[in-house]
Parts: sequence; C-alpha cells; structure tokens
Amino acid sequence: MKYISYSLFFTLLLVLNGCDSYRIYSMDVLRPAMASPSSMNGKLLLINNIVPQPENVGQYYMGLNKEGSDTSYTISCSVDSFVDLLQGYITARVKTEGVVSSVETVSLLNNRIGKKRGSTAYFKIDSLDNKQRSQLRNLSNAALWASLDGLLVESLESCGQQDNVFPQMRIVFVRTFWRVYDATSDSLLLAFKRRDSLVWKTEGSAPGVAERPLPTLKETLPEITDFVAGEVYRALTPYWEPVERFYYVTGNVQLELAGDEVKAGRWDEAAVYWEQAYEHARALNAFKAAVNLMLYHEKDGDVPGAITWAERANDAGKRSFFPPVEYEWQAFKAWEKALHLRLEEMGRLNRYIGGIVK
Repeated sequence: MKYISYSLFFTLLLVLNGCDSYRIYSMDVLRPAMASPSSMNGKLLLINNIVPQPENVGQYYMGLNKEGSDTSYTISCSVDSFVDLLQGYITARVKTEGVVSSVETVSLLNNRIGKKRGSTAYFKIDSLDNKQRSQLRNLSNAALWASLDGLLVESLESCGQQDNVFPQMRIVFVRTFWRVYDATSDSLLLAFKRRDSLVWKTEGSAPGVAERPLPTLKETLPEITDFVAGEVYRALTPYWEPVERFYYVTGNVQLELAGDEVKAGRWDEAAVYWEQAYEHARALNAFKAAVNLMLYHEKDGDVPGAITWAERANDAGKRSFFPPVEYEWQAFKAWEKALHLRLEEMGRLNRYIGGIVK
C-alpha cells in the first residue's frame, strides 16, 4: 500500500507544469513485490485451482426485440482459454522484470489433485489443503507459488436506442481470487481479489447494424487477460513504475544556469549551481535549490541523500520570510513522503538484488 495520495501529487504536478518556473522530470522507480518468499531461488509456480465455469453462465444480452421493448437472454460461450492466456501473460511479465528465472504452471484438475466438486464448483475459492501442498512440492521446487483459486468471467452485450442512433456495448467483468504461498516455509503470504472490467462501444443506424462490429467475448479475452496480468504480476515480483518529479528553473542566476545545464544533460554541473544557491541564496531560493538537489540524488538512486536534502528544504522553506506558495509546499511534502516510502521499499528490494537500487 502506498501511504500518500498519488492522485493529489499528480494534480499538484499538473499545476506546477503549467508554470514557467518549474519543469517536470519523469523517471522509473523499482517497487518491491507485494509478497516475498523466505527462499529466493528465482522460481515461480502458477497453480490453476479452479473448475471452468459452464458455457451458459455469465454471458448476457440486453437489447430491443421487434416490439421495441427490453428483453434479455443468455449467450453460450466457453472461457476455458482464459486461464492459459492469463498464465502466459503473467509468465511474460515476471520474466521481463529479470528477477524470476523460471515459471512453471500446473493444473490441479489435470493432475487429479483438485478437490472442487459439484455443479457450483466454479464458484468455490477454497485454498490448497495440506495434502495438495505436499503433492505440489513433489511436482516443483519453486519457492513462490501463486494459486488462482477463483475465476468468474461475465459478459454483458447491450443494444439501446437514443433518438435515431442505436448504441451497442459489450462490458466484460472478470473476478479472480488469488493466494500466494512461500513454499519453503509452507506459509500463506498473501490473499487478494481482483475485480476488473473493460468496455467496447459502437453504434449504428438500426438495431443490429453497427459502424464497426462489436467484438465477441472470445475476441476480448486476450485484452482482458493482459490487463489482469498487468495488475497481478506486481504481487509476485519487483516491478518498474513511472513517476514524475519537479524542479525549479527560476529564482536567481544559479537556478537559471542550472536549468540550462539540465537541458543539456549535464546534471553534475547543475548540482554545483544548486549547491551554491543553497549555501548563498536567501531562504526561498535555498528551498528551491534543496528541492532540486532532492531530485539530483533520487534520480541516481541515492534515496538517503535525497531525504537529507528534503530535510534541508523543509528547514529553508519554514525559515523563509516569503514561504513557498501552498501548492508548491504540498507537492514538496508529498514528494518527501514518497522518498521515505522508497527508502522502506529499498530495504525489501535488497533481498532480491542487494545494494543500491537505481
């Protein structure tokens, strides 16, 4: 969980970006996985612990009949391929991050160790029991397990009328339930639900006639599974996330010269000017210089150094006879909190790769 309001931070950045006094700098930061096993052998096991839902479950149509009144009926459609697609997308994403060396997949039904039975078994989200976990340890030595214990895919296709236009829409809802295990210590690390949906729209001049065809449920599955995998894989491996920071380019000569150096890609030269501004400028410009030095250190992976400069910026801002305007101060304080969060995260990242994370 992130401990600051990133929506507020981004709103403040947008405000800052509309001013000539600031520039926005974008970079990627490495976030730790939500769950980490005690033994980092670099192997992940994806477990399929579901029973496929029946073809006539969860597929709906709502539209216009010949009399123009609302009606609905069920459309039969198999979604068995969803799990295979999902495992493939998750495998590709975790391997891209370069931390997991191998990914294995196993189906409990295919290996005859699944225990969900009955006509409503596709609704069940039962966890793996002791016997199942023991059997899985005989099949794989992966340290990290991710078990898909529940899946429901629903598709609603609709056709309405607005004046002489007939809008058509398909909404696909996917509900998944996951448990993540440390196989080495035989312990549950994490359990979470995902509720995702995507919408496709088109319209036509008559019922059933569209400017472009509405995709079938089967045609939407790759996009849906890619979207779900893009969220789930963050629980399993460290991942890169784009963030935006800001820095000052006006205030005094040193800040302006440093801004030119940054434009030319000479950050070390810019830092010299910022340090001069901090040492010799009045409090408000010292605050601006310290904020800029926060960015200089953070972008190089020196988060402790960035926090030191955040403390100096905080002191300079409070000392200034003309303090920073409110939205500048709020953006700075949100950034300061983000730095402390990154420092805590880097401690968790060290067990993956060690040393300073850049």
